[in-house]
Amino acid sequence: MIRRPPRSTLVPYTTLFRSLPTNRAPHLSGEAWHVFVGGTFVKEPQMSTSLAPPLTAAEKCAKAPEAIYVKTKWSNVTGGYVKTEQVMEERPVYHEEELDMWLHYHGRKHRWVVSSGSVKGSQLVSSLKTDVFAPDLTEWHGTTSALRVHPRGHKDQRGGGWIDESFPHDAKSLGMKKDCDWVRAQDLTDAPALFSAVEPADACQGALGDCWLIAALAGVAEFPNYIRNQLFETKELKEDGKYRIRLYDWTKKDWEIIEIDDYIPCKPRKWYEPQAVSLFAQVSNKQLYVVLMEKAFAKFNGSYKALTGGLSCLAWVAMTGETDLLWWSRERHQPKWDVIGSRGLVVRAGCDLESEKVGRLSHGAVFEEVEKFGYRIHFKKLEGEGPDEGWLSCYISGYKVAKCRDPIQWHQKKLAIPRKIQFYSGPYRDPVAQVDQDTMWKNLEGYDRANFLLGASVHNDKKGEHRREDGLVEGHAYSIIHVVERKGFKLVCCRNPWGNKMEWNGPWCDQSEEWTSHPELAESLGVDEKADGLFWMDWESFGQTFTTIQVGPTSRPGTRANF
Repeated sequence: MIRRPPRSTLVPYTTLFRSLPTNRAPHLSGEAWHVFVGGTFVKEPQMSTSLAPPLTAAEKCAKAPEAIYVKTKWSNVTGGYVKTEQVMEERPVYHEEELDMWLHYHGRKHRWVVSSGSVKGSQLVSSLKTDVFAPDLTEWHGTTSALRVHPRGHKDQRGGGWIDESFPHDAKSLGMKKDCDWVRAQDLTDAPALFSAVEPADACQGALGDCWLIAALAGVAEFPNYIRNQLFETKELKEDGKYRIRLYDWTKKDWEIIEIDDYIPCKPRKWYEPQAVSLFAQVSNKQLYVVLMEKAFAKFNGSYKALTGGLSCLAWVAMTGETDLLWWSRERHQPKWDVIGSRGLVVRAGCDLESEKVGRLSHGAVFEEVEKFGYRIHFKKLEGEGPDEGWLSCYISGYKVAKCRDPIQWHQKKLAIPRKIQFYSGPYRDPVAQVDQDTMWKNLEGYDRANFLLGASVHNDKKGEHRREDGLVEGHAYSIIHVVERKGFKLVCCRNPWGNKMEWNGPWCDQSEEWTSHPELAESLGVDEKADGLFWMDWESFGQTFTTIQVGPTSRPGTRANF
């Protein structure tokens, strides 16, 4: 606590500190307190300090917040906890009535914990070690956090602004019956901006099947100035919420201005949630351009529901005006492999690395791939010594120990542009060209150097999306961010528009031994282990896994930004 002699002429202050002798700030030298007033420091030689007495138990409870929002990945823990009259360890006890969960301080463990049923129940999550008097003043394990909230609910959202009556805030614009609140985009984050540092990671998909659009937008976000200067006529955050976005109408062969308001469909907000959350595309890095672009596409196509299912390359038509698209695909096949590991390969009974060892496939053996999950291949032997079938790894300690011998053929087909504004179509049946895997790599390198927009997908025989054991999703759209050849390795950087941990888990994935074995390569490419949807693959694995490559063959101005 700071105690000061009364001074009737003292100007209110904002910053106090005791200066020490220094030659780096001679204007603050000397043993005296200084106060920052009106843009300058003023000496306060009469100031003195003393330690405040520790808080009593009653003072701690009174000072602690009346309600806490515990946010974690566990749905049976996440909720609003209200302060009760109970006191434990000289600290308040909180209760979540709907879940019957208790938030309290555990004195023996020196942690804040959440317990089920009662304060003596099973402890489900806990903070790091601490002695603070309130749960919002400490850090928690993992993704768990505790935030101070108001016990009587959140403040009313701001209203007003321009309302686009041609795209009303109702089920017609949604294209579906769904409970939602229409909330102004400016209320979806603190300190919002239309743009700040535009990058592919901004584009994150929500509860709408428009991965094709989000992936396409992530590709365009590699060229931040193009989004700002060519697509958005409105350059800054608008208080009235009226935005003008340019999209290409291929039915009219001309650009069209799409006017939208900034009301975004959001999940019904619970009393303890600090901010509303968008139902569909998410606000990332406090920037609003992604949710506004998604709304412009929804109006362009009739509704949000109309965005379910589509092709990234058709979204590029709307964002670039380029209609001469490239579509490459390959047929699925069962490739043959050669064992190139000098000691052969350990064979196991199952895909799990802990499963029983059943022998070793000799160096030079040939096997046919039955199925593949990342590193692990289910095989049937064709030549050589060892088990007739089983599971083995194609990489060991970061080095390839099996090589695919079957050539992959890529077929180029011409894509049909729809006669009306819709974003799903298909390629014409007859191929225009056919190339092998090496030639396709050269093509892809050329596309990347030319600043073309690139995307990829894995074919799904069934309707909808299917999550695979290798971390990829069939029937899902991915962005291709980088295509590089370094130190003899051909690598492709891709991004899942979900922006989460659903990433490739095979060779050259985020946590792989390949990066550990080649640290200089990891450093030069800026590889990290964030669960952000961004991942790397070697070209061989890419060609054996992805079945289509989409290309928007128009060079973007400038060069790709370095993210």
